[in-house]
Amino acid sequence: SAERRSFSFSRLTGQLGLADGPRLEEQQETMAADPPRPGVPAVQLGQLVHSILERIDFHRPDQAAQWCRLLASNYLETPSPEAEQQATRLAVQFLQSSRGEALRQARVVRREVEFLLPLDATGETPRHWYGVIDCLYCDAEGAWRLLDYKTNRTDAERVPLAAAAYELQMFVYHQAATQALGVAPVESVLYFVRPGVEHQFQWDEVSRQRCQAQLDAAVRETSAP
Repeated sequence: SAERRSFSFSRLTGQLGLADGPRLEEQQETMAADPPRPGVPAVQLGQLVHSILERIDFHRPDQAAQWCRLLASNYLETPSPEAEQQATRLAVQFLQSSRGEALRQARVVRREVEFLLPLDATGETPRHWYGVIDCLYCDAEGAWRLLDYKTNRTDAERVPLAAAAYELQMFVYHQAATQALGVAPVESVLYFVRPGVEHQFQWDEVSRQRCQAQLDAAVRETSAP
């Protein structure tokens, strides 16, 4: 049978890469979202925050420190009280936000939603997009919303610039969610946890065509021998 080729984005950097089919479930974040700095490695901190938000009861922000202590050794190469404090603070900050409140009021919440989305229907080698959506939820009014967390070191003024690096990633996530749900999410939101600022993507026909053209070019470049 033809070998399957899967393409995915780093959840921390938004960069496109190849993901071999048999190892999809083992894929790890390997690139930092920020330039190297002294102190807590950005990748480890980002993974820890994601892991807390994946598991915690959104109604119990007070359990963030407990979850952090439980999960820290899975992500931190060396014990770091500083990292645990930062991760706990960032998780609590999100849970206490208006978006956190919306999740508490949601009818349905799905976290760590894996998908395999066909990239095209031509060619001898099947090609797919692979990814993991941080959160898909159906709000109190019955509308589906797509949410992804980012832990980049950025401030509110630079959020639009930081978000631009993830546009193609969010476009693929939006397509996958639409296919899975049978209806397009009413929002595609990046939540930058450090500044507590959201960025929403609007998918009109112009942005769709632009993103699709960029994705096609990126895939060709990534898959070139």
